[in-house]
Amino acid sequence: MNQSSKIGLTAVLAVLLLAGGGGYYMWNKPHKDLTDSPADFTLKAEELFQAYYADEASANQTYLNKVVELTGVVMEKQTVEENRSIVLVEVPGEMFGINCAFEAEEADQVNSLKEGQTITLRGEVTGFTMDVNLARCVLMN
Repeated sequence: MNQSSKIGLTAVLAVLLLAGGGGYYMWNKPHKDLTDSPADFTLKAEELFQAYYADEASANQTYLNKVVELTGVVMEKQTVEENRSIVLVEVPGEMFGINCAFEAEEADQVNSLKEGQTITLRGEVTGFTMDVNLARCVLMN
């Protein structure tokens, strides 16, 4: 193997190692704590739902990947894999609502919620599939 081939191979391996290290860092990077982060928007659950129901593309431009603080009424709660919890927040007059996914460390607080209870929560908007979906939710009250 000549000198230029060795240098080229070393450069390719260095780039792959750097890319792999960067990817590993981003994958394991901790999420910001939404309890202490200011919300980009504060609104009622119905307002967020109606924005998506009226014009999903426009609502995505405004809310997608943003932190919202919502007030609404618990319609249903359930536990899914690894003790993660889902709370469905009611939108009056609608069949669907706001689907809020909580991490495992929030399970005790979510378990204490009652259907019909008014809550305030923060979460990151991840999209719309009949329900407006929020991830990494935390209870604020």
